[in-house]
Amino acid sequence: MGGLKSAIKCFFKCPACTFSLMLNRAALADPNVVRTLQELCPDVDLESLGFYAGLFLAILFVLFCAVAYLFFNVLRLFVHQEMLIYLVPG
Repeated sequence: MGGLKSAIKCFFKCPACTFSLMLNRAALADPNVVRTLQELCPDVDLESLGFYAGLFLAILFVLFCAVAYLFFNVLRLFVHQEMLIYLVPG
């Protein structure tokens, strides 16, 4: 769990470097990316940073999808209830 926490901190410090590692393992050969990440995130393992950053983004995506699903279902129920109030005479 410590790897995930340090990867999240590193993701917020330098998202461009983290994305480059997440999308392309050859970014470890780029000295600018490695130097920047070692300065900003000295405690993170660069070999597993891309994996943990991708895992964090996947979890974030699932949470946002769940929130959107709940929001739109509540909105659908609210609109349906309002339509019934206006359609039913009484």
